[in-house]
Amino acid sequence: MENSELINYQPFLKEILAKIQLARYEMLKAVSKQTVTLYWEIGKAVSEKVKKEKWGKSVVEQLSKDLQTRSTHVSNSSECNRSERLFSCP
Repeated sequence: MENSELINYQPFLKEILAKIQLARYEMLKAVSKQTVTLYWEIGKAVSEKVKKEKWGKSVVEQLSKDLQTRSTHVSNSSECNRSERLFSCP
């Protein structure tokens, strides 16, 4: 690359890298928002089941285990932490 080409190249490269960084940031914000919304909806649904159907701790723990086994996005952790993340631990 000639010197005159490098003068135009570097700002162009920086511009594209900035766009990539911004897009990644916006994507992470959207994913975070969706994750929070999902967990809030799950927590609300479980809370309603606990109240209406008198579900106890063992049912919530079993639900937590079953969700963990069937969903690749729920990580391994202690019962309370898993319940906390999914539906807020008592």
